[in-house]
Amino acid sequence: MKMFLLAALFATAAFAQSPLNDAKTIFVLPMPGGLDQYLAVRLAQDSTLTVVTKADTADLLLTDQLTAAVEKKADETSSTFSRPTMRPLARGKGTFFLVDRQSGNVVWSTIEPPKSTIAKDLKTAATHIVDRLNKARAAKK
Repeated sequence: MKMFLLAALFATAAFAQSPLNDAKTIFVLPMPGGLDQYLAVRLAQDSTLTVVTKADTADLLLTDQLTAAVEKKADETSSTFSRPTMRPLARGKGTFFLVDRQSGNVVWSTIEPPKSTIAKDLKTAATHIVDRLNKARAAKK
């Protein structure tokens, strides 16, 4: 029983140290159709994360692709971006990844393809993405 309690304590402590929980700031990388702008607005309105304009001040990066291009885009806005090797894992429309800037690890992801590039559809997609992110952060507390 003592071993179980000790294991549960360590698991709880490790879980509480999640980058998703501890993050305070987020940088949204450019996305096709200006979706990044809708996401930034939604995050600023409906999230406990602060949207920042420089990647090097962010705890998390929100991107729609995991490729070397993400690393390059972040490098353009940050001199301290961690350089893990990122291989193309996904290049589909509607995939979104939250990356811990320090480790380069994906700490959350979702799929929400916008119906079109019309403002209403981009706004709806951004709302769904941020709602899911907020639920994931609340669940990890």
